[in-house]
Amino acid sequence: MKRMLREYYDHMTIENPDSLISKIYGLHKVIFYRKKHKMQKKIYFCIMNNIFNTPNKIDKRYDLKGSTEGRTTKFPEG
Repeated sequence: MKRMLREYYDHMTIENPDSLISKIYGLHKVIFYRKKHKMQKKIYFCIMNNIFNTPNKIDKRYDLKGSTEGRTTKFPEG
């Protein structure tokens, strides 16, 4: 992500300021230390805008996270 950030910024601000692609506001890392075990856990995350906060009418929404959790259905017999 850090390698493409400059091109992404130029694309979003200069070339396509009205793009519907999510805007990234920040990339962050949080490190949790455990003194007793001398261990650390790193969590990386990015802050993005909410594309659904818009005055435009949204006809369809798609969940593109790729999770398979809770994605089953029962087919009716026949």
